[in-house]
Amino acid sequence: LIGGTEGGGGTLEFGAGGGPGTITGQYSGFASADVLAGAAWTNETTLDPTVTVTAGAYLDNAATGSILGTTGGPGGGIGGDGVDLSGSLVNDGAITAGTGGNYVFGSDGGIGVSLAAGASLTNDATIAGGAGGAGVFYSGLGGAGVSVADASLTNTGTIAGGYSAAPG
Repeated sequence: LIGGTEGGGGTLEFGAGGGPGTITGQYSGFASADVLAGAAWTNETTLDPTVTVTAGAYLDNAATGSILGTTGGPGGGIGGDGVDLSGSLVNDGAITAGTGGNYVFGSDGGIGVSLAAGASLTNDATIAGGAGGAGVFYSGLGGAGVSVADASLTNTGTIAGGYSAAPG
């Protein structure tokens, strides 16, 4: 997939098609990006919505790849996860969850990678939880770097939680 596109808030889907694929170019404005069952993709660009890797799917986030979870809205929405993982993911790039929204009460940051039961993550680079949003009375908590539920995690890189913003 070469080039790019500006989404209108919908879902960008990467299907199985004719075999493994490579994502390059600029993709923004989507509410989510889904790697579908049976698909195998390599990401070499920046994907700025939360990415879902479904069961039976594979994503390689290359050294040039970056995944950014959605930022919580100005009304204090929770930051989106970087990747919601039910399939397999190899990370050689950067994955950062979305920052919590700022409002009277700040919202929590998203989780860098959230692993469902049976998922597999190999991290050789950087995964970070989203920062908590700033609020007047209190701020949101930083998101966890990784959340694991009966899944496989191999880490030779860095996994860090997000920070909490100071109340303003």
